[in-house]
Amino acid sequence: MNQYMTKPVKNPHILLLGCGYVGRQLLATYPWGDTTTLTKHHQAQNSPYHQVTFSLDDVSSWRHLPEQADVMVLTIPPAFAEREQEQHRIRRWCQWMVEHRPKLKRLIYISTTGVYADSAGQFSERSECLPTSVRGWLRLDTERILSEYFDSVVLRCGGIYGKGSNMVEKIRQAKPVFAGNKPMYRIHLEDLMAVIRLLAVRVNWPHMAFNLVDDRATSQDELLAFLQANSGFMTSIDDMTLQQKRLDSQMLNQVRTITNDGLMQQLDYQLKYPCCLAGLECFI
Repeated sequence: MNQYMTKPVKNPHILLLGCGYVGRQLLATYPWGDTTTLTKHHQAQNSPYHQVTFSLDDVSSWRHLPEQADVMVLTIPPAFAEREQEQHRIRRWCQWMVEHRPKLKRLIYISTTGVYADSAGQFSERSECLPTSVRGWLRLDTERILSEYFDSVVLRCGGIYGKGSNMVEKIRQAKPVFAGNKPMYRIHLEDLMAVIRLLAVRVNWPHMAFNLVDDRATSQDELLAFLQANSGFMTSIDDMTLQQKRLDSQMLNQVRTITNDGLMQQLDYQLKYPCCLAGLECFI
């Protein structure tokens, strides 16, 4: 969608920057039409979409970007642990885009709820962001830089799970899962894809951040107990599969609440999987 658009686009032209787990699932979910996949390390095999070589670290690859698209979706995570180095990396690309690709304005950035403090309280999109981890600061820095150069929408996601990445599949494949009673917010991949689609065809661009989380946090212990009680394949967990890595939290963290009111109020979207317990049922 460009800035002059007056009606929704049925099959928007998506400029997908990054083709890792989220990017590949995005490609597989919807008939995007003239979608361009931008990736250097993860070529999408047998993709019907046009692919070009792109890397945020390779200036010569930036000229491969098309002149126009309805919306960009940036799924590329931070590359550096040092904040100033990562800021320079992002800002250099943004400045190039403004000069050489001025028609590419609308951008969706996949961020994290780690931009909020890991402490007691209720956090909405209007809350102050004070990350307690380097990862959270790197994401917040990127959010702020992108907003200076693009009409950006930020999706602050909880733990993303879905086809190809969920606790049920890990247990079936005898991969390690972790015990712990710290409540965590998550988001089903289908809900993430639906929100991206909703934004991509939207006329009125919200240009804000959204908390993309389920309605309540659940602990690893609660999820494991649910699977043990409701699945035939898991009457017990092998000790080699269940790693007793306690993800315990202090009492303050038990009352950390992240709201997702913006999804309904601004986007008129209701989660398909409002709780991770319901989301895991589709994999049992």
